[in-house]
Amino acid sequence: MTGSNDDIRNGFTFVWTVQKNIRGLEPTSGLLQTTPEILSSPPFYVESLQNTGWCVIMVISKKSEHITCSLSRIIKDSGPKNIDVDLEIAFLAADNSPMVRKTRRYLFDHNEACVFESFAKKTDVLVGRKCDILHNECLRVRCRMWKAADMLPRSVLCFAHTDLGTESEVFYWAIDRFSLLKIGEKRSFCVKPKFQAIQTIILSASLNESGEVQLQLTSEDTKLMISTNWEISVVDSIGRTADSSHFNFLIRNKRVSLMPSLTTLSKLMANRALYLPNDILLLKCHYATRYTSEILYDSQIPSSGKDDMNLFGGQEFKSCENVTNSPMTLINDLAGLYKERILCDVNLKAGGVTFPAHKNVLSARSQEFRELFTYDAKDNAFKDIELPDLYPDTVSKMLKFIYTNTVEDLHECNVVNLYFAADKYKLLPLKSKCSEYLKATLSLSNIVDALELAERYHDDDLKAFVLNYVLNHDEEFLQSNYWESFKTHHKQLAFKIMENVCLKKLGKN
Repeated sequence: MTGSNDDIRNGFTFVWTVQKNIRGLEPTSGLLQTTPEILSSPPFYVESLQNTGWCVIMVISKKSEHITCSLSRIIKDSGPKNIDVDLEIAFLAADNSPMVRKTRRYLFDHNEACVFESFAKKTDVLVGRKCDILHNECLRVRCRMWKAADMLPRSVLCFAHTDLGTESEVFYWAIDRFSLLKIGEKRSFCVKPKFQAIQTIILSASLNESGEVQLQLTSEDTKLMISTNWEISVVDSIGRTADSSHFNFLIRNKRVSLMPSLTTLSKLMANRALYLPNDILLLKCHYATRYTSEILYDSQIPSSGKDDMNLFGGQEFKSCENVTNSPMTLINDLAGLYKERILCDVNLKAGGVTFPAHKNVLSARSQEFRELFTYDAKDNAFKDIELPDLYPDTVSKMLKFIYTNTVEDLHECNVVNLYFAADKYKLLPLKSKCSEYLKATLSLSNIVDALELAERYHDDDLKAFVLNYVLNHDEEFLQSNYWESFKTHHKQLAFKIMENVCLKKLGKN
């Protein structure tokens, strides 16, 4: 059990700060009044407790006089089936002293929680001891863990932070030719949230075997854990909302989640003039962030040394004997130059967004930029370059590649725009990466787009790959509605496809 010598006993300490985001909350509302009924910390892992994963959960119910706190083991980790742990959960004062503290020894199985149901009285936290516990509307929760009747090889410290606040956004998605949607076929919409913390989310609609309209949300990898509430409704021909689907989507890592069924195809088709005018299903989509959480520091994770600071506030000194001629050094230096925005001498502008950059770096990586800056070599003034045919997200990804040789968050909604930019500015390695992505994600739904792209930019390799894919899926493609549209607008390519299919049937291809 935990005891008086715990301060000197090696253990794992997790300090979780919950703070009100003043941008997203009413200034008169207090921290606990705006906290969701169930609030979870970001998940954390303890290597010295056999690589087990955990999270701290608070339940602040309007129906209860008490705040409930629990330590929960996550559903899947690489640890043993059972692990015996001594634990302590405490609410901390501003000076880090425990104001409320509970301890216990507990044998955890996967997805099992140790619950302190009456951890603290709401009146104590909100009234009696508010100045101590909710200092500046900030609640600090500390969870300490030890191996039962033992101690860890070393002490480990981890800090996490959660911002409470509701920020919302509404958008509409018009799904064209909805009645032609087949079972298992997906239509997708890229949601680009206005909140910088949230990466692009893919919203997909499909029909299941029961004829229900099923919605799916897919998030990209993200450092933050973000809780969002979604409401998606069918909008009829006179602007009223009909069937709705409600869902809480927790964004953490690359995640795919199905929402509850929205409606049924039979219901939509039964009153087609009302729900599918011009064969378009219109959806009203509303989401709101409830809170964002992240791990700020974990002493188990070794530092790269790049940003380490010594006690005197300067860069950590490294002996020249330890410096290696790594091929990544130049890339890291360029990435740092771009990130810090120092010594920039050109601005790239797209969609009202300005991207400071360096002429010499752009010229070294792109023949197009080199010719542009060489032509204006006599004018050494700071330049503003307008890129009217590129989106801000495309420019950001292109610059990221130019400075770091990496592409992040590539998906079906941005790959075509990035391919266009790579072709225009003669970034052949970037163009190749986009082409490889298109090949890897090729399906019946994007064959036409890939073929049009290959034809427009004379990408013979991509074109050959797509045509070969069509040959291997000829019956499916030729019977789809995609083929009907394609053969009308691309007669020459359609003839080539039919020629290849015929030769295949004759065994000559």
